[in-house]
Amino acid sequence: DTGAAYQALQEAVSLAAGFLVEISFSLKQERRIVLDRDRTIIDLAAEIYGSVDDQLDFLISSNDLTGSEILELPRGKEIVYYV
Repeated sequence: DTGAAYQALQEAVSLAAGFLVEISFSLKQERRIVLDRDRTIIDLAAEIYGSVDDQLDFLISSNDLTGSEILELPRGKEIVYYV
């Protein structure tokens, strides 16, 4: 072995690492809030994102909301959202 395979592997790893660093700068920031009162997911999505339709499903799935929580989020619930 002349080291050619190792050199190719090192190049692939450095390209992948560089790509990951580059795209990390364009990722949305995670934010967390704790609800100070009971609210609906629709009200919360409108407040956070300014729109309901675009982000509602993502907000529900990223917080693993149950069926009852989709109807009404309880006071004290921590919510994760991305901006």
